[in-house]
Amino acid sequence: MTNERTKRKKDMKRIIGYILACVLCAGTLVSCTPALSIDGDGYFVRNGVRTDLSAGGRNGRDGADGAKGDKGEQGEKGDKGDKGDKGTDGQNGSDGVGIETVTITDEGVLSVKLTNGTNINLGNIKGSDGIGIKRSEINSDGHLVLTYSDNTTADLGNIVGADGSDGKDGIGINDVNILTDGTLTVSFSDGTSKSLGNIKGEKGEPGEKGADGSKGEKGDTGRGIVKTETVGNKLAITYTDGTIEYIELPNGTDNTCFNFNRLEDGTLEISINPTYKTIVENIIIPSEFYGLKVSSIANNGFKDCAYLKSVVMPDTIKNIGSLAFVNCKLLENITYSNQLITIGTSAFENCTSLTEVVIPDKVISVGTTAFSSCSSLKSVYVPDSITEFGTSVFSSCKTLTDVRLPAELETLPERTFYGCEALAHIAIPQTVTSIGEMTFKGCTALEEITIPYNVKNIEYGAFYESGILRATFENTSNWERSSYVKIVYTSPTDPDKETWKNEKMTVSNAESAATKLKEYHYYYSGGRISSTTEKGYHWYRLS
Repeated sequence: MTNERTKRKKDMKRIIGYILACVLCAGTLVSCTPALSIDGDGYFVRNGVRTDLSAGGRNGRDGADGAKGDKGEQGEKGDKGDKGDKGTDGQNGSDGVGIETVTITDEGVLSVKLTNGTNINLGNIKGSDGIGIKRSEINSDGHLVLTYSDNTTADLGNIVGADGSDGKDGIGINDVNILTDGTLTVSFSDGTSKSLGNIKGEKGEPGEKGADGSKGEKGDTGRGIVKTETVGNKLAITYTDGTIEYIELPNGTDNTCFNFNRLEDGTLEISINPTYKTIVENIIIPSEFYGLKVSSIANNGFKDCAYLKSVVMPDTIKNIGSLAFVNCKLLENITYSNQLITIGTSAFENCTSLTEVVIPDKVISVGTTAFSSCSSLKSVYVPDSITEFGTSVFSSCKTLTDVRLPAELETLPERTFYGCEALAHIAIPQTVTSIGEMTFKGCTALEEITIPYNVKNIEYGAFYESGILRATFENTSNWERSSYVKIVYTSPTDPDKETWKNEKMTVSNAESAATKLKEYHYYYSGGRISSTTEKGYHWYRLS
């Protein structure tokens, strides 16, 4: 009985396997080759061939337990029975058939290999290619259009929203300024301002003293001129080493070519004899004449010497008078006295062959237009000893490119560099407090300028018609962060007509500051209106 039941279980597993295979074919695959049925004797028929698998029904369910009977009396113990014979072994049941491998070919064909060696071809299970989106775009009507991989299109309608309303203007920063006490302030475009407190850092400790440089080698002893005097038609030069050199005076320039005039202090001033103005080319000025020291070059002393090329001055010369060498257009070389103190008005004006000017270190005064219109002048050295600086000293020096100004200069007088077309760079000393009218007018090569911290006054047209593109104010608090009173502008065409303007100079932007510098007059008054309007625009700062 047990063997029969085991066999039926195996048969049922095989039947279930076949049924599951057919269900798989029917529910999942496109087609299925095997056909399964049951013949009249209860056996499965596969593809028209009867199998040895029976389709017998399953065992019925166990019946319900009956009611418990009364406990019977214990019977007597029976005798032990004899041992029974060993039964014979039952027959082995046949093994079931399972799935060994499942494969899908490159062509999409599903194949199943069973454990009994049978191969089942279940047909092509590869699906057809899908359709994707190749391109999406918004047309001129605002519609979203999709283009698929099969080149069909779909219009999904308008997706462009309507324009929104304009937003309110934001509040920006107009100005950021650090005051002299280190306070950081910010002013906004709505007119408000805010103080962000002191951001000035603590003063650092002084650095250590640098090591002394090595002592240089002692130079050779120089040789200076003690005196010069004429001996016959020769110039006798006595040097500091005691030697005397005799030089023949060119073009008859002995003492007869000079005129001498005695001054109140007993010294002499020298000038050219008018007879020699069109003859003399080289001049060596004597240190004395008949025992009297030559201390000055007279006003107009060598004016209009048309062929004069060089001048040598002894150290006895302390003053060069006004117009002393004006219009000496061939003058190229000047040996100044080391004791020179003053250079007079227009002393070298229109000396068009001069290329370099090195003013001696003891000079304290340079007169108005002293070197004006020296059209070949390229380099200028002005010593720190200068305390008086006239107007227009270097005006119309069109080739001037290199300038060194005194370190302690307080004022740049008006028209100092007027018309210096080649002047591209200049360092204004930190001590300067005022820049005069038209000081840099016409300096077309001058593109950048730094206005030092102490400058409080920039006069009318100081940078007018210059090339200024960028201007930097070291002390912006003098100019930026203050309100300006109404300004009177007097029209040049109608002097009696006055127009009140409530304008303000701002220099937070370097380019705009440059524009202002070239057009207007600015005045920093320290809290008060200091004068009335005289010409053009005048700007007054309030504290």
